[in-house]
Amino acid sequence: MEFEHPSHPGRRVVLGYCLNVLAGEDLPALERALEQVCAAVRERVAPDGVLGLGLYLPASLALPLAEDRAARRRVDLAKRLKRLGLCAFTANAFPFGGFHRPGLKAGVFRPGWDERERAFYTAAVALIADELAPAGASHVSVSTHSGLHRGEPGALERVEACGRGLGLALVALDALRTRHGRPTVLSIEPEPRSLAGDTRELAAVWPALIEGARAELSERGVADPEAVIATHLGLCLDTCHAAVEFEEPQELCARIDALGLPIGKVQVSSALRLPDPGNDDVGRARLLAMDEPVYLHQVTGRRGSELLRAQDLGDPALSSDPAWLGCDEWRCHFHVPVDAPDPLPDAGGLATTATQGAATLAAILADPTRWGTRDLHVEVETYTFDVLPAAWREGGLAASLARELEWTRARLADAGWLAVGSGA
Repeated sequence: MEFEHPSHPGRRVVLGYCLNVLAGEDLPALERALEQVCAAVRERVAPDGVLGLGLYLPASLALPLAEDRAARRRVDLAKRLKRLGLCAFTANAFPFGGFHRPGLKAGVFRPGWDERERAFYTAAVALIADELAPAGASHVSVSTHSGLHRGEPGALERVEACGRGLGLALVALDALRTRHGRPTVLSIEPEPRSLAGDTRELAAVWPALIEGARAELSERGVADPEAVIATHLGLCLDTCHAAVEFEEPQELCARIDALGLPIGKVQVSSALRLPDPGNDDVGRARLLAMDEPVYLHQVTGRRGSELLRAQDLGDPALSSDPAWLGCDEWRCHFHVPVDAPDPLPDAGGLATTATQGAATLAAILADPTRWGTRDLHVEVETYTFDVLPAAWREGGLAASLARELEWTRARLADAGWLAVGSGA
């Protein structure tokens, strides 16, 4: 699904849904997801056209599928996508595997970027994504995390080593560019409690990451490391993550401009927010009851100009600490559908950050010179479907994904971006 704006000729927005909501661990599981879920979503939102997809390929699938001897299987996958009216234009290489496994939590960051397995995995995903991307694409985007979870031992002392891992992956990405003529943008995704919890923390660790990447590229004989970094290293902006850390759209855009990074893609999703938590027993109880054993649900509280941070919803401080109960607002990294009711029914003041996310997306859409790429990739990403309350899963997965895409398409229209072709 592609969109253009009369005031921005030559620019396009490409929209799709991230497949980490399904997260199959092998090729048959991916093929079933395409046939049973993605095709059904396309029938709802683009019956006469093409549905955009963000690939999610765990290491157990990506590494063997990227081998030379699997070239025929990649060709067959491309044919299947075309037959089903699906277009894979971006990829998510953040979770290494077992993404829906109970007990995952902070393990989603492992291996870190200071471990070679992370670079090899990312290079495999990039190769597959590049081969499946549509002809004429301005770039291929592959999202990843910023290096480590901050709770890892010696995390802040490992930043430059993480940069070296990025450099190793960039060698492979530049080889793809030489072969196919378009860049793959490895898009660093700030996430609360990682090395880069937001764009403020990304700016702080960026010099060390770049120093490590530059050293790795130089040692591997790359003639112009700076050019490779500028071409292939960018930002993945997640509207849920930005909202959790209370990043205001204009301040966020100013930091992106200062970093000078291309925006590989924008991920659209909502977090949960609870205003005045100390005086909302119903809303607080409803939020804390959503703690579950699979995903990490970081919480940030704002008290005046101060931000408090908890690692997960199960942190006992959220129930009793006067500092937390005295906050103006809590925001929780729990991806919820962007079209969810706001505020949520029968949940006190518990609401979503859909309004904040829409404002962030609008700010990015308003100035294509900020993108750093010809096209802007926009990927809806709500991977928590299986752990959402039953009322939020009404109609099943395909219907839920379609509603989110329609909501996002409406936000693009609000900003003046018009569908291209009958199926967009």
